[in-house]
Amino acid sequence: MRRTRVLAVDDQPQEGEIFALAIIHPELETEDLKCSARDAIRAYLYLYLRDVLKEHVILSAPHALGVGLFQFSSVFARDRLVQSLRPTFPGPGDLSFINEDEACNARTLNEPVQCWVLLLGMPQQLIKPDSI
Repeated sequence: MRRTRVLAVDDQPQEGEIFALAIIHPELETEDLKCSARDAIRAYLYLYLRDVLKEHVILSAPHALGVGLFQFSSVFARDRLVQSLRPTFPGPGDLSFINEDEACNARTLNEPVQCWVLLLGMPQQLIKPDSI
């Protein structure tokens, strides 16, 4: 039987909408190249977002499915980069952005999934169907 730990929080904010994955084609081979490309992308985005959109990058981190995961200050900034054809990035290869939840590991289930949830020590006021 598979088990996992879950934290139930009421009114959890949806923050995935401000994340995007940076992808460079052709794919960079070593982690050192990815790290230096991530730094160059962050510096490029700092100038581009500051001058053009008056926005900024909050976070950049390594990600297994691309060069890096970037968190933006607004959904508008993320959507502008995702929907643009190709930003003029002065680095190796072609740079593109995709929504974090639309990467190649995104899947939908065709059949309904049924499971049992055992809540131990959970305050009764937090046990709501929308929170689980």
